[in-house]
Amino acid sequence: MSAESPQAVVLTDVGVMLGGNRVLQHVDWNLPRGSRAALLGANGSGKSTLLRVLAGYQYPTEGTVDILGERFGVVDLSMLRQRIGVVDPASPLLFDERTTVRDAVLTGFFGNLAPWFNEPTQAQESLADETLDTVGLASHSQQAFTTLSTGERRRTLLARVLVQKPDLLLLDEPAAGLDLPGREELLATLETAVERRPDLTLIVATHWLEELPALTDHVLLLSEGRVAASGAPADVLTSGRLGAAFRTSVSVHHDDGRWHWFVNRRRTWGK
Repeated sequence: MSAESPQAVVLTDVGVMLGGNRVLQHVDWNLPRGSRAALLGANGSGKSTLLRVLAGYQYPTEGTVDILGERFGVVDLSMLRQRIGVVDPASPLLFDERTTVRDAVLTGFFGNLAPWFNEPTQAQESLADETLDTVGLASHSQQAFTTLSTGERRRTLLARVLVQKPDLLLLDEPAAGLDLPGREELLATLETAVERRPDLTLIVATHWLEELPALTDHVLLLSEGRVAASGAPADVLTSGRLGAAFRTSVSVHHDDGRWHWFVNRRRTWGK
C-alpha cells in the first residue's frame, strides 16, 4: 500500500497478545482519510491497546496494519510517528513552572519539554500564536502552564500537537475529568481546529457518547477485544448494539448532532 492511499487506517485480522492474554482479536477496520471517527467501548474492551497500535507504539501479534499508506514491518515507525499526533490526558506533560503556555506549544516542534534549549523560527512562532488563537488561549499565551485550569491545559496540549500538522490525530478520552463547561469548551475547540484541516483524520477514543464531537462520521465499537460494530454513527450507536457491548440496557438519544444515553435502571441486560 502506498503513502498516497485514500485510506488512513487499514487493519486486517489484527490481534494483540499481552502478558499471555488476547487483548485484541480479528479486528478489521478501514477508515478513509479525512474521517472524524470515534473508537468506543467499555473499560477493558481493547480501546487503549488499539490506540497504541494506531499510534505506532504497539506491533500486532497477528494480522496486518497499514497507517497513512504505510505498512507495519516495512515502514520505519519512528518516521511514521512524526505524522501522527497523540493527545493523552492520562499521561500529563510535566512542564517546568517557568514554562508559559506559548512555550509549551512551541515545544511541540521539537518533541521536548524544555523550551530554553531550542530556537524556534519566526514561522514556528507565528504558527504557535495562530494555533493558540484557534484553541481560544491567545490571551493566556504568557501565563504559566502550571497555573491553567484542567480544561485550559487540555486545549494547550491539543495546540501543542496541532502545530506539528499531523496527518492523523489520536485523542484518548480527551474530556476525562472535565466538568460540563470544560468538556463542552474542549469539544467546541476540537471541532473548530479540525474543520480547518479537512485532510486531517481524527480518532477519538472514549466510553461516553457525550464526549463524541458533533462532526463524528464513523464509529468503531469494541467489545471484549473484538469489533462489535463499525460504520456510520446512526448505524452503530443504537440501544441494542451499545447495550450488548456494555452489557447493560441503555437508551440512546441523538439531538442537534450530539449523542446521549442513559441506563434503563429497571431492566437488566439479557432479561
